[in-house]
Amino acid sequence: MSQSSLIDTPRNSVGEDARRSTRIERSVPLIVFGQNRLGEPFVERTVSTSLNLHGCRYPSRHDYGVGSWVTLQVVGLELEPKPPAVRARVRSVHTSPSSRELQQVGVELENPGNVWGIVTPPQDWMKMGGTDTATAQFATAVAPAPDPPPMPLNLHELPPSAEHKLAEVATFPYPSPGASKPQAPRAAETPQPKRIVLTPDGLIAALQGKLQQAAEKAAQAAVAKQVDEAVREALSSIDDVRNSSVREIQELFPTRVEAMRLSSKEEFTGEIT
Repeated sequence: MSQSSLIDTPRNSVGEDARRSTRIERSVPLIVFGQNRLGEPFVERTVSTSLNLHGCRYPSRHDYGVGSWVTLQVVGLELEPKPPAVRARVRSVHTSPSSRELQQVGVELENPGNVWGIVTPPQDWMKMGGTDTATAQFATAVAPAPDPPPMPLNLHELPPSAEHKLAEVATFPYPSPGASKPQAPRAAETPQPKRIVLTPDGLIAALQGKLQQAAEKAAQAAVAKQVDEAVREALSSIDDVRNSSVREIQELFPTRVEAMRLSSKEEFTGEIT
């Protein structure tokens, strides 16, 4: 498969002959969630080598199946909110003759968009349908437009009731001419609770801690079970030896008594004769 067929036109683009978006060389850190040809799940960290509005290309050590689905999570971007995870389909796998080099995987986004955090994308990215929202989201997150300067207000033209309300809810750029004291500062607003963003890194770290605790408990339980079984076997062996010794003593005792009785009788007969 040639490199030009790395990323096919998405199924949900406008028409089959929709123009391909411009590809740029950019390294974007990624976390890839997927399954290999054997159906085994994997998670790997990698970095894109090239990307466009419809997909990207990145190196991987896993055995992908063309047509399979993966989930991509863009990481390392100082953006709020964090970019969401997106689904993509594997369109090409380029293997290298050298076993030391990783294979190159080309994927196509399920929904085309600027999910890479490119603040200044090519012009055709902006013109193609379905991309304005994603591009505007990243542009706003990185470089928000400055707010327009507040318009000065003439307090003398306002009625007394309106002036009283504005003094409670607004801070003007300069005090009124008749003000003799600086205006009292507004009461501190109640801080809004911070939104917790769950990322794959945090999820993996949390699961690793729980798995470690579960493994330690299982190991302790297995050791305790083996010790109990060994103690029971030792006690059983001791009981068997003790019972065997008692039986031997009981069997030998009558024989010894009879032998002593016969020996005494013979000695007594010899003394008489």
